[in-house]
Amino acid sequence: MKKRFLLPLSLVVCLSVGLSAQELNKRKAKGFAGISWSYTPSGGTIDSIKFKNDNKGMIGFMLAQTNLFNDNIGIYIDTKKSLSYTSSFKGQSKYLYEILNLGATFTPTDRVTFMAGVGYSKEAGYTAHQKEISVPTHELANGAYMSTTRTVTYAKEHKKHSVNFNLGASFKVSNNVGLIVGFDTAPKAVSIGFSMHTR
Repeated sequence: MKKRFLLPLSLVVCLSVGLSAQELNKRKAKGFAGISWSYTPSGGTIDSIKFKNDNKGMIGFMLAQTNLFNDNIGIYIDTKKSLSYTSSFKGQSKYLYEILNLGATFTPTDRVTFMAGVGYSKEAGYTAHQKEISVPTHELANGAYMSTTRTVTYAKEHKKHSVNFNLGASFKVSNNVGLIVGFDTAPKAVSIGFSMHTR
């Protein structure tokens, strides 16, 4: 009885696997990879400390598969990070943004893809203060100590975590090249860039 049952089941499994592979072969993965630049705000306040930004902006990278669920609906991941740091607070300091987004794509035509997603944003400021301290080196015959002056750096990180919402679109200008525009809410920044598409 077991053999009579297993044989039809094996045929059904093999047929299902064959049909699934055939369907995947028909619908090849489509998508794009992109790089972008965003202009960021002039600065921010973290832990009551005012940080300044030099406005060199953020660089972003994006990967998208536009037909993951069907011919029109897909998924994308997007990350952005500040390009540079700025000295601004009683000595040396650093100020930056880091963003990670995940969202869905909608491709109504072969030339246009819309994106909407949500992500995590970190605004961070790093302050460093230098202070000169006296350090004993060796004891003299009269019981006194010789000392030298050293500079010690005290560093502290200040963070602010936020939920970020991301909107964007990609417009193909040729079969393989497109333009990307986007907007993030934390920080409020517009991004522009280009994308390389699969056919």
